[in-house]
Amino acid sequence: MERFGEGSKKRKRRDSGIKPGRNKQPRLEVVAVEPSLSLLPDNVVLKIMSFLDVPSMMSLARINRRFYLLHSDEYIWSDVDLSTVPKLDVQRMKKFIREKLHPALWRLTLRSNAIECQRRPKMRPIITGAALDELFKKCPNIQTITLDNVDLSQLPPECLLWSSSRMERITFSRCVAPFKWLEKAKPHWPNLKHLYLPYTTKTSDHDLQYLASLRASVHPPAPTLIHLSLTNCYRIGKAGIQSICDSFPNLVMLDVSDCSGLTPECLLLIAEHMIKLKELNISNSVAMDSLESADTLLSKLRANCTHLQQLTLSPGQLYFHDDRCSEINMVRLNQLRFKVVFV
Repeated sequence: MERFGEGSKKRKRRDSGIKPGRNKQPRLEVVAVEPSLSLLPDNVVLKIMSFLDVPSMMSLARINRRFYLLHSDEYIWSDVDLSTVPKLDVQRMKKFIREKLHPALWRLTLRSNAIECQRRPKMRPIITGAALDELFKKCPNIQTITLDNVDLSQLPPECLLWSSSRMERITFSRCVAPFKWLEKAKPHWPNLKHLYLPYTTKTSDHDLQYLASLRASVHPPAPTLIHLSLTNCYRIGKAGIQSICDSFPNLVMLDVSDCSGLTPECLLLIAEHMIKLKELNISNSVAMDSLESADTLLSKLRANCTHLQQLTLSPGQLYFHDDRCSEINMVRLNQLRFKVVFV
């Protein structure tokens, strides 16, 4: 006996000309694949590796042969930060320079232990003149270098760091240096455009005057500095600011924050001569001694520094001694065409 409705289904299939089981589509099985770097093309992996620090990249190179070959690509070693490498000493530094660094390197960050060596005389410095000589012989195309916590007195005048003609950006951060260290080093940087000396506290007026004389002695004239940072260089005074104004009128960024040796006359010199400034940081440097001097500074900045985009101050620096002065200065600050930032 046929079940109820079964004969009608067969007749419908026979009338339509469709054979049973022939029009069924195959089932698609979805297989879950775990995400893996191994599935990505080489150019994507190289881009990812460029964001890793050196220890992470070295760990990635131990996974398989493909990652080991990729981590030797010059694209990876064009910008290197060795300040993140733990337990780095003199011997490991030289070995790393010989075996890992690529001649295509153009930006490098190094960190030494100069402050620790002063506290512990038996400790050896990580960065030495011999290590830097080996570095610049292998990588002569370095254009940007950052040295943190380095003893500059251990770098003799014949060190290749001081004579690298391709150098465009140099940062000496928290470096231990002797007095008149620039004159003792006798640097030759004809293409230098960016110089940052934060917390290199032995920098004085004499160093800035010597830096200005270097530019005057180069023929043809070298490209002038456009960025200069002197954060916490408290030995700088009016003579150093005057030499900067005379020799580097094309400065675009000047940072003299925490320079306690400055006077209100120094700030007025900056406002009068550095007409191409776009960023000026004078926070925690000097407080204007009267409402009139603060008004004079703002007026000169507004009239002369027509390209100025940002002025960084500290609270109370423009003679905010009472409510009346605060109200007057806030009104004048709001009338300026550049941005004022308080830190």
